Amino acid sequence: MSDELQHFSMGTWIVALAAVTSFIGVFVGIASARKAMTAPNPRQRYLWLAWGALSIGGFGAWLPHYIAMVGFEVYGSVVRYDVVWIAISFVVPVAAAAVALLIISPPPTKHRRAGTSVGVSRPAGGAVLLGIGFTGMDLAIVASLEIQGAVNSDIVLTTASAAIGFVVGAGIMWSVS
Repeated sequence: MSDELQHFSMGTWIVALAAVTSFIGVFVGIASARKAMTAPNPRQRYLWLAWGALSIGGFGAWLPHYIAMVGFEVYGSVVRYDVVWIAISFVVPVAAAAVALLIISPPPTKHRRAGTSVGVSRPAGGAVLLGIGFTGMDLAIVASLEIQGAVNSDIVLTTASAAIGFVVGAGIMWSVS
């Protein structure tokens, strides 16, 4: 068996589709989170935040990863995915995005109006949580792969992926705040 991984077995258009899906998901998530800050009542606020978390964590992060993985091929092996790890890889970024959005958009109080600035600590905390969520998603996705042979991760590439996740998380939190 050859252990060569072919990333673009279905063509590079899959990567473009994944990128467009990610941009749309994050855009809708940011717009939803910003709308939550001006929601007229708590129920609508939580619905907008839930939609934002699903858009950022699900459509903006998780779905593009699996769209790109449709193009994976390992010569001499069938590529399959463990359903439990797929579910975990979905729940982790969505839950992280939900908590991050709750942190960055506190409910209005009599001392703070809706839509006012939240300072630096809230976006930083949200960015860290989002980065952890994105990293956990990546690790769960790798764990979901089932091929003949073993799947090994390079610590340098894994660290680079985590750093990118934290930077993207910071950008999203900055855009929401």
